[in-house]
Amino acid sequence: MVSPYMTNPFAGLQQGMQAAGGLIDMFNAPRDRAFAMEQARQKMALQQAQLGQGQQRIDLAERAQDEETKRYMTETLSALAGIPLKHLKEGNQESANKAFAAIEAITGKPIPPELRTLEAVEGIYNARLGATDKQKLQLQIDKLKFERQKESNDQRKEELDREIREKELSLKQQTEERQASKLSATAEKSLIESQDAYNQFIEDANQFALLAEDYDRMDPSGGVFATVEEFWKNALGSQDAASELRRRFNKIRINEGLKNLPPGPATDKDVQLALEGVPPKGASREQVKSFLKGASRLSNIAAAYNQFKSQYISDKGNTRGMIGEWKKEHTISNPQVIDKYNGKNKFSMAEIYETSIIEGIPVQQVMSILGVE
Repeated sequence: MVSPYMTNPFAGLQQGMQAAGGLIDMFNAPRDRAFAMEQARQKMALQQAQLGQGQQRIDLAERAQDEETKRYMTETLSALAGIPLKHLKEGNQESANKAFAAIEAITGKPIPPELRTLEAVEGIYNARLGATDKQKLQLQIDKLKFERQKESNDQRKEELDREIREKELSLKQQTEERQASKLSATAEKSLIESQDAYNQFIEDANQFALLAEDYDRMDPSGGVFATVEEFWKNALGSQDAASELRRRFNKIRINEGLKNLPPGPATDKDVQLALEGVPPKGASREQVKSFLKGASRLSNIAAAYNQFKSQYISDKGNTRGMIGEWKKEHTISNPQVIDKYNGKNKFSMAEIYETSIIEGIPVQQVMSILGVE
């Protein structure tokens, strides 16, 4: 029999190495397990540290939220809590909810549900205010409303100023075209006057529109202002400013375009009320709101007339036949357009130019939408 060592001289050496490798593995196994366990322990410690940091951030956020709620209670809601307090005492939850909504609109902050109860509001109110401070509270509320409204008005004024500049550029282009056509001195003067009037009436329309919005915000319960001019004085800052606004409104009423109102605008209830003049003392809240909206629309119509007049003079070189064109009505046949304007199928040039101003698009685009050539 042939010895395996004869066929493979290295067999013994291989068996010896295998045996040695097994011994090494047996020797290293505990150390490897210990190393793996140490790695697992370190990983677990790191995770626990991260969890601890996360919990600390959550705790900090919760404490910050609690501090914010306390600050809100003491600095904001306490100054206005008297508004819903009366409704809550009477059990009128619907009115109280409206008051809370008004406070949220003024402050720009939500009121948590736990602060909407009678006990919470009464506690906040009594903790901050004494009986002699109630008149001061009303002044603080009014001041806060006026300041917030002024900020909003300033932003809207910037937007309106930009629109006016764009309109002025358009009118300047019309002036250049007029100069190229060599208008007569009379037509030239009339064109310049109508362009100046257009700018003034646009400004008036925007101011009356803003005042209409202010009236809703500043007189939420009605009856705060005895007269329209008292409201103007508070909104504009002085009696002189209120008197100037009345003068400008009276100028709007006698504008040539309003003397020749087409049937559509002439039947508008707000317009009819505004044409009667500033409401007298004791006028209802709805009358005042209608008057302010009507005054804004009268200003827009007056601006539209002067824009129409400028274009007419630029095109024709004179004003012959202009009033007839201003009042001329165009019948609309497109059912989609009629639906868009609540079934209205006739539009005068006055309404077309007014729509151009209100929607901020060129007159030709309005005519294209209506299908008027």
